[in-house]
Amino acid sequence: MKWGLVLAAVGGAFIPSLAVAQDVTSGNGHYIHCKNWMDRSAGGDPFMKGACAGMVNALMLSGPYYPDAGKFCPPSAAPVRQGVRVVVSYMDKHPGEMHENLFILAHKAMREAWPCKE
Repeated sequence: MKWGLVLAAVGGAFIPSLAVAQDVTSGNGHYIHCKNWMDRSAGGDPFMKGACAGMVNALMLSGPYYPDAGKFCPPSAAPVRQGVRVVVSYMDKHPGEMHENLFILAHKAMREAWPCKE
């Protein structure tokens, strides 16, 4: 009986932590961090702000090398902050897509903002 109470108490201690797990993949989970990074806000989680900026930077660098259907061409001198601004603006305009993966949202945003001129 003692072991049952101990296990219940220990197991119950972990349940609240599962309920507040951070969303690290969707636009919903990244929006505020991307916005804070773009605005140079001191608030927020520095890791998540860096994750947003790093993912946007990687997409900006790789965009011209995608196959034609997914290709986009950011201006060569565009800073990462401009890319993050494009992504945040896209999320503001398409709130119904915020549940999607941030990488997918950012790719859509950049394709819309920077189509390649061939």
